Amino acid sequence: MNHRLSLKLDVSQEVFVESESIKASLTISNNDSQPIRLEDLTISNNPIFFKIVDKSGKEFSCSLQGLRERDGVGETPPLEKTWLDLKPGGSKAIRVDLVSLLPRLPVGVYEVTAYYRTSPLSFLLSNKAIFEIVKMNCIYAKTTLDYAWYDNTPFYTTWVHENGGARYLFSMISSPNSPQNVLSNERVRKIAGFKEALCSIPAVLEQERRHIIWTDGNVTNIGLITNDAITHIGQLDGDYGATISPPITTEYGELKFLTLSKKGDESIFFLVRVLSNNELDVKEVFRGVGNVGQHSIIFDKNRSPHIAFTLDNAIFYMEAVDGNVFKAKEVFGDVGSKFFVKLIERFSAVDRRYRVLLNYTLQEDNRIVSSNFDPVDSKHLSNYYIPLPIRNLSILQVMLDDVNSPYFLLGDGDGNLWLKGARGEMERATLDGEKYPGNLIAPTLLLSSRYNVNYGIYLRYVKGGEFVYRKLKALRA
Repeated sequence: MNHRLSLKLDVSQEVFVESESIKASLTISNNDSQPIRLEDLTISNNPIFFKIVDKSGKEFSCSLQGLRERDGVGETPPLEKTWLDLKPGGSKAIRVDLVSLLPRLPVGVYEVTAYYRTSPLSFLLSNKAIFEIVKMNCIYAKTTLDYAWYDNTPFYTTWVHENGGARYLFSMISSPNSPQNVLSNERVRKIAGFKEALCSIPAVLEQERRHIIWTDGNVTNIGLITNDAITHIGQLDGDYGATISPPITTEYGELKFLTLSKKGDESIFFLVRVLSNNELDVKEVFRGVGNVGQHSIIFDKNRSPHIAFTLDNAIFYMEAVDGNVFKAKEVFGDVGSKFFVKLIERFSAVDRRYRVLLNYTLQEDNRIVSSNFDPVDSKHLSNYYIPLPIRNLSILQVMLDDVNSPYFLLGDGDGNLWLKGARGEMERATLDGEKYPGNLIAPTLLLSSRYNVNYGIYLRYVKGGEFVYRKLKALRA
């Protein structure tokens, strides 16, 4: 036992839902009358590990590099160790989220102990902390997909847990390398009801502020998420319609999103800005006669929105041409009803800048026609004619990989889900007995980072109240 040092472990609460963030605080203190030099409590030094034991005695363990190991990155040794000098009576504390370090813990009661390595063969032990994991019951999930595809962008998911009639809103961040690995999964608040909920995408991954939006009736609630707290900062009252995904939080703390409203025979887009001082600014940016169907939005590198949408049977493209002044133009007319639009942003090696691309997809009885189009220069870039081996398929989601090749999540009349790319065979995405709609909700294709060994296409859905992840296709960067 080392009486010169002490290690104190605190867990933020006693009961957690499966996959919920387990926030822990670890403090090492110098109880001696002399200064002590120690390895600093950093991920690269990796001097700490945790041991978790359930009631049956089954053990789980992890270190500060647990996520890297699970993501296929492996341990990262320090180029040079860093040191911590503790004065007499001094201490150093760190906060960790055990959910990001551990594989998913099943339902049960656990004891957790922290270990600090004082020498190659000696460890300082903390006190034991006890917590319980209870079953999750997800009834809603929506992932905010960033079709601008900033490299290594995590997946941001808003989901709702229901327990005994009470509903709780969560904000989950998953690894861009392996979507089943949770980085954080924070409980936002108890909610009375909701129609939809969305997380914002941070413009810079390291920024402290981001937002969460949830709609109940005609009231759109806005929450601010920081490293220290989650606070309700305001609401948008009135008939501004549905929030369009994705919202974005700029590096300056400003939230931007668009809404779509229907009034009489007109469709209206509004741009909503929540400034860094939490003031609201709402501006109408488009009004047109007809029904807006499919729509897609991205925010470019200047945090300016671009929108593609179908109005009746025509495709329109809209962008901000001068600050918040928007200009819409018709790109194609009379394209039919089974039509899908998707905006992406890619770096062009030809003119050495980022360009916005529009993918538009037409579903016919026995094939899919998918094209990539430059809406600024009005130029087709590529076309795909994709035969379908069976009839009565419906497109649920269109996704493009890093070389702009399309993939489609399809559903058939029997509730089965399928994956079809521009090339290759159509592949079954669900197992026997799994049906959508039916015993599955919220099926979503996710494209993991091309800079990782796990690069590929994943399907995420909710079954039996729990998230299920399945890797459908491995890709090569």
